[in-house]
Amino acid sequence: PIENGFFIDNVEIPNVSHMPDAGSTGGYYSLIDPTVVRSFDFVVGGFPAQYGGYLSSITDIAYREGSRERVTGYARFDIAMGAAGAEGPLPGKRGSWLLSLRHADFVYLKDILDLPTGHPRWTDAHLKVVYDLTPRHTLSFLDVLSGDRQIEVRDGGYTMQHDRIDQNTAGLNWTATWSDRLRSRTSVAWSSMTRGRTLGYAPPDSAYGWSDERKVDWLAVRNENHLAVGAATIQFGV
Repeated sequence: PIENGFFIDNVEIPNVSHMPDAGSTGGYYSLIDPTVVRSFDFVVGGFPAQYGGYLSSITDIAYREGSRERVTGYARFDIAMGAAGAEGPLPGKRGSWLLSLRHADFVYLKDILDLPTGHPRWTDAHLKVVYDLTPRHTLSFLDVLSGDRQIEVRDGGYTMQHDRIDQNTAGLNWTATWSDRLRSRTSVAWSSMTRGRTLGYAPPDSAYGWSDERKVDWLAVRNENHLAVGAATIQFGV
């Protein structure tokens, strides 16, 4: 369950799910907003070397750029989720920015879906900024942020559980075209995940509580190069 790799714009994302299972790359709801996705590649075998040692699957996602012509936006709302987004050009039209925000709260669906103990709610934000240093060199900044909360009440109201999961990945990606034959991508990214759980027990004869919080942070650097040699292409990196 931990052998599935996810990459967005050459930046490795530890988990792309809301309410992820502990020790797994899966979860209840997708963290990816489809309105910002340009393309994706899904690999289930014969993994290329640039993805490291994953054994189960690779999902390589590319976010689209924002509009370089004008500022636009949207908003939508339904019984479970509200979402809004905006995009536009940078000064001088040498780049663009793209922002997406979503918030879901299943409190209104609790009775409809007959959820027995509680309901989850989650929020995510996606930001991509692209800037052209020169016609051949481009910098892009990516930030994928999410926060999940869930409250469950069990045992006739005697047990209450609070779950909290916060994830964030921020990365800078440099795309360079050195010549008609050589191009490269280099990224530096920082990721963080915090998982907390609090349990409160209040049976008729006693009452006590328990809480746990775990946090992990890591830094990742990736470099990928493509060199055309005649009719062949050599890929190398670190």
